[in-house]
Amino acid sequence: MTKPIVLGVFDGLPSQTMPSVHSIAPSNVPSTVRSSEKNPNSNPSKCIDSFRDDYAFLSNFAYSPIRVNGQSYATVEHAYQSAKTKNPAEREAIRTAWSPAQAKRLGNTCTKRKDWEDIRWEVMYLLCKAKYKPGSPLAAQLIATGDAQLIEGNYWNDTFWGVCKGKGENHLGRILMTIRNELKENL
Repeated sequence: MTKPIVLGVFDGLPSQTMPSVHSIAPSNVPSTVRSSEKNPNSNPSKCIDSFRDDYAFLSNFAYSPIRVNGQSYATVEHAYQSAKTKNPAEREAIRTAWSPAQAKRLGNTCTKRKDWEDIRWEVMYLLCKAKYKPGSPLAAQLIATGDAQLIEGNYWNDTFWGVCKGKGENHLGRILMTIRNELKENL
């Protein structure tokens, strides 16, 4: 059975398996993820610019159950959107949404926590680390992308987490490349 992660964004409990989101300052997070530059450990000649088909597993919409504070989430998207609110009823509605798209819609209309803009990046980083935990099949798939640059290409105008029409910050791609490097270092 998967050991649950505890994220401070849900109830403020101290973590035994991962640090609380509140304890992670940007300076404690790998700089390659926070930087606006390309990941220096990626190979620009090889680029995965869409998290579909063979690379659908990289999408936060891909079925990849994780547990947070004893609660199961079908996808990273469910857990991420749920973290946007402190309202237990809203969190539960998002957690049990029938699809990641529905979870995203609910997350976009929920009562946002006041510090969401300050912590959203760290939440995504921690949830992706949980998805690609060392030794898991998903970690092996991420490692198998080699040193390809990972770009969350999209058509829905998400230029914070991805790239749309050649423009965007690609934070999700950078998070995944950093996690991939961390996994490789610990082989």
